[in-house]
Amino acid sequence: LLVTYCSSWKLIQCWGQQEFAIPDNVLGIVYGQTICWIGAFFSPLLPAIATLKFIIIFYVKEMSLLYTCRPSPRQFRASNSNFFFLLVLLIGLCLAMIPLTISMARIPSSKACGPFTNFNTTWEVVPKTVSTFPSSLQSLVYGVTSEAFAVPFFIII
Repeated sequence: LLVTYCSSWKLIQCWGQQEFAIPDNVLGIVYGQTICWIGAFFSPLLPAIATLKFIIIFYVKEMSLLYTCRPSPRQFRASNSNFFFLLVLLIGLCLAMIPLTISMARIPSSKACGPFTNFNTTWEVVPKTVSTFPSSLQSLVYGVTSEAFAVPFFIII
């Protein structure tokens, strides 16, 4: 805004208009989504709050891009960067699963309140719930969660 409205000042002319850095903004979105994945287990309303935040940030950045940024002198090659952004998103998801898995398997649940008061850890509810399924569904769940299914599945993926 200073560059647009105070263009007569020498210092501001040297500063110039900023460029909209697409990789930086995409990585900021990936970071926010990773934090949302980690926090969704502990705060179920966090994805709704994050969605609102991303909608607001989208429109603020759009206005900033349209009114305060200049076009980049070099073209952004989305085809080369698409794989990189997806890879960073996958790494963020995998890194988000580590603290969630540890907290579900190791951290004792609250004995005072909450849905897991009768269990030592949060994970104990999963086998108990699966044991209430019909036997055919139980065998399907055990087959899908076995190594014989997981290894070929991840190789194909």
